[in-house]
Amino acid sequence: MRRTTGCLTALLWSMFAASQAHATLLIFQPSSGVFGDDVSLPAGYGDRVTAAVQNGFLYGLDGGITPNVVASYGAEISTWDNDFGDLFHVVYAEGDTSTTFFEMDLTADPGFQVKLNSFDMAAWPHIDYTINSVRVLNENDVPLFAQSNVLIQGDSVGPQHTHFDFAGIVSQTLKIQWDATNVLVGGFTDSDDVGITNINFSQVQSSGVPEPSTLVLASVVLGVFGVGRLRKRLKGILPGR
Repeated sequence: MRRTTGCLTALLWSMFAASQAHATLLIFQPSSGVFGDDVSLPAGYGDRVTAAVQNGFLYGLDGGITPNVVASYGAEISTWDNDFGDLFHVVYAEGDTSTTFFEMDLTADPGFQVKLNSFDMAAWPHIDYTINSVRVLNENDVPLFAQSNVLIQGDSVGPQHTHFDFAGIVSQTLKIQWDATNVLVGGFTDSDDVGITNINFSQVQSSGVPEPSTLVLASVVLGVFGVGRLRKRLKGILPGR
C-alpha cells in the first residue's frame, strides 16, 4: 500500500512538473528563407506559440508550447542574419542615437506567468563590446535581473557570443532591455551593433495548479490505480476470484 501510494505520488508530481516545463525558443526565422538584414521584425512573432511552424514563422520547442504568452517589441526592432559573433538570425534596436535601447516584452494571460530561461547576445561584426547594461524587469518596472558594464562577445577569440541563464525570474510580464548607447563607431553612437536571439521562455500557471490537460491525465491515472485496488478487494470476496 505504501509502495503504491509512493509511486502514485511520484507519478503525479512528475506530470505536474512536466506541465510547468512548456518552453518556446525564439530563433527569429520565417518558415522559409530568412527575414533578411535591416528588415523590421514582423508583428506577431512569438505570440501564442503552439507549433514549430506557425503563421509563417519558425520556433524551437524545448519540451512544450506557450499558448498563453504574447511578445511585443520596442520601436524599430530589426533583423540580421549573420556576423553577430557565431549567432544567426538576431534582432536589435535600429538606431544611432544616444536614446536608442532595446526592449521586448513577454506577457502572459491572466492566471499565467512567464518564466525566462535564457538568451544569447553577440556583437557585430565579430567584435567584443562592453555595453552599459542588460536588465530584465517585471510589469511594474522592478528589476529582476540587472547587470552593468556587460561584456557582449563576438570576436573569434574565446566565446563568440554571451549566454545568459536565469533561475526564478517569473512574472506576468517580463521586459528584456539593454542599453548599448555607449558603443561608438567613428565617434557616433552605434548601439544597433548588439543583437539577441535564442530567447527561451516558459509559461506557468499563477496558482501553481497543473494545467487542465495534466488534471485530466491525473484523473485517468487515479482511476487506473483505483480499479486495481478494487480488483484486489474483490479477489478475496467473490468465488473463483
